[in-house]
Amino acid sequence: MDSREDLRTHSTEEGKGETAGCTEAVRPAPNTESDSAGQSSLSRLTELAQEDSSRQFSSIAHLLTPEALQEAFASLRKQAGAGVDEVTYRDYQQHATQNIRQLWERLKSQTYRAQPLRRVYIPKEDGTQRAISIPALEDKIVQKATVRLLNAIFEVDFLSGSYGSRPGRNAHQALDELDRRILCFGALFLDQRKRLLEFRELCKGTIDAVTVHPREVVRDALASNAYCTILVRSDPAGDVIFSMLDAMLWRRVSEALNVVNIATLDYMLVGARVVSCAEEGWINTKNEFSSGLQATIGGSMKQATYGPTPML
Repeated sequence: MDSREDLRTHSTEEGKGETAGCTEAVRPAPNTESDSAGQSSLSRLTELAQEDSSRQFSSIAHLLTPEALQEAFASLRKQAGAGVDEVTYRDYQQHATQNIRQLWERLKSQTYRAQPLRRVYIPKEDGTQRAISIPALEDKIVQKATVRLLNAIFEVDFLSGSYGSRPGRNAHQALDELDRRILCFGALFLDQRKRLLEFRELCKGTIDAVTVHPREVVRDALASNAYCTILVRSDPAGDVIFSMLDAMLWRRVSEALNVVNIATLDYMLVGARVVSCAEEGWINTKNEFSSGLQATIGGSMKQATYGPTPML
């Protein structure tokens, strides 16, 4: 693991199951400051990962430099428990430069071996115990430095709504995001001439925890004397992605309405823009009418999400 070795990546051509013939060599930009050089290397990894999602990184171990290990050590919790080696942060800090240099030499010569985990039991409120495993301090350093490299590569693949085990994100942020992503499901009831009779909000919730009862939609449609309907889902976050749960909801409601001879013309997604799932080919229906309502539905559903039921 030579620190002077090139960062080599292979780019796989789309549609082929083999590695492309060319190999790209990348070196960090020269910098007198080690911290800046380390950040430059990580930034270059991220840049390469963004350029081509199929790119394969075949050599990044040389980026585990003494400076990267030092940064990883500095980021550890100083009061954390010791592993099986019984070495604390304070102990290691006394000769940190020498210790990290020796650790790097073992990584470079491939003689580094992770130590067993120390098992500790923490009492819980119900009287039981929760088992946790504590790595040795040098293992924490190597793990931390390695995670930084992997994050630089794989962070670009995560969706904006992913919060699990990601740097700078936690469960509380996920709950806050969930509050902002409360969806509004509704139906437009139309007469035989495709004129709007009524907009009915069916429910609010998240896409994976929403309950829309087809029988209630049928009841409301009959009460409005509807000839046909358009189902609508709005997302305050702006997403217009047709999910499998959307497909399931569409199928269940449209089949129930079909029993009473009420046609379901479309399933509209309202977010940053208005999308007709029928026009996109995501649902199996023939309809040329719904596209004319996209602008109207967009404004109406945003009001329905944040205010009272609109009268179109």
